[in-house]
Amino acid sequence: MKILLDTQVFLWAITDDARLTAPHRDLFLGGSNELHLSLASVLEMLIKTGLGKLPLPLPAGDYIAKQME
Repeated sequence: MKILLDTQVFLWAITDDARLTAPHRDLFLGGSNELHLSLASVLEMLIKTGLGKLPLPLPAGDYIAKQME
């Protein structure tokens, strides 16, 4: 199944946030689904990082690309 991730859900998934429900976690981590992240979500994260509203452990571009893999 193809799944388009919302920005917040993507962030929850990569940080193992408790707000991501177990059924959704299974969808993302099961490996049988094709996950997609829109360019708008990437831009949103880059903008929020630039404004200091989204702290990331690495430079934003590098971190987002690594997590998308």
